[in-house]
Parts: sequence; C-alpha cells; structure tokens
Amino acid sequence: MPPFAVRLEIRDPFSPRAAEEVLLHWEDGCLSARGAEKRPDVTIRGDISDYTSFALGAEPLKTLCDFSRLHVDDPRYLPALQSVLGKTEKPICFTYF
Repeated sequence: MPPFAVRLEIRDPFSPRAAEEVLLHWEDGCLSARGAEKRPDVTIRGDISDYTSFALGAEPLKTLCDFSRLHVDDPRYLPALQSVLGKTEKPICFTYF
C-alpha cells in the first residue's frame, strides 16, 4: 500500500469545544502522527461515536459512509483506511446480561 496522510476531524456532541483534528501518516506498514506539516491526501469527518464504531470493527467504514454517518472526501482511499484504521472482525462481548 503506498504511503498516504489522513486527517481525522472528529466531533464530540457532549463536548463541542473538544473537537479534534489529527493528522496521521501511513508509510512502510507504520501509522504515526509525524508528518504534521504534510498536506493530507484524504480526510475523515464525523462524530466520535461513529468513528469509534468503525475503529472497533462494529461497522465497516463504507457502511458508515453510505449512511452519511462518516464522510471521506476521497472514496478511493476507503479500502486503505479500512485496512489501516479499522478492524476486520466485529467485537465480541463475553459479559452475560
């Protein structure tokens, strides 16, 4: 997978002042926060709850984008973002209710 930079613009409705913007760089199989001076190749925008669902593997990125829960400004990066930032298997809960 070629190197790329992704900007995460994550909102938290419980703390509107705590909106986060993080720039991550993927290169040589490593994800890092270095390269902040680099312009992002792709941006993910959305709510923290939807981003968490994606990152933990509860929902794939494409599904969240299809339902307008997360926005990716360049859909060509969807497979790479899913591979680098998301999980491929859904989480399992071992707690009995």
